[in-house]
Amino acid sequence: VVFSPADQSGVKAKPGETVTLKCSEPDNKPVLAVEWSRGDLAEEYVLLYRDKQIDPTMQHPSYRNRVDLEDRQMTNGNIDLILKNVTADDKGRYECRVFHRRNRKERAVLDGDPVSVINLDVYSPVNGTILCKSLTELTVAKLVMFRALNLKCTIMPI
Repeated sequence: VVFSPADQSGVKAKPGETVTLKCSEPDNKPVLAVEWSRGDLAEEYVLLYRDKQIDPTMQHPSYRNRVDLEDRQMTNGNIDLILKNVTADDKGRYECRVFHRRNRKERAVLDGDPVSVINLDVYSPVNGTILCKSLTELTVAKLVMFRALNLKCTIMPI
């Protein structure tokens, strides 16, 4: 999936899950570096990949050993981010940027608009029980409410 800078995508996850945040190099050009960031992390990165390795120098501590690129070879422009063991603190707006060397004489382009913007929503199920009475039988409804305002109710006979 390729996103233009104006496009945004949403991903929902539960704590403990592993999620993939999608991003592709739109022109399938050789990539010098990949930056995944969140605006609320100040100067620290979620992941900075350059020189064929993750650069931990400015990586936010909460992401160490929990993030990686799905394909470090970036085959077919794939620069998806894998985020393991999602926590509630991971909720936010993620931006993917790609840096290229224009040619051998020019320096790398080190700023620019994001290639992809992903909004990650992390939610935990909240369980409760309510009693329901029907005309034919007494039932117990197990109510599951999600912070994302999804509501699911399962009716179970007693």
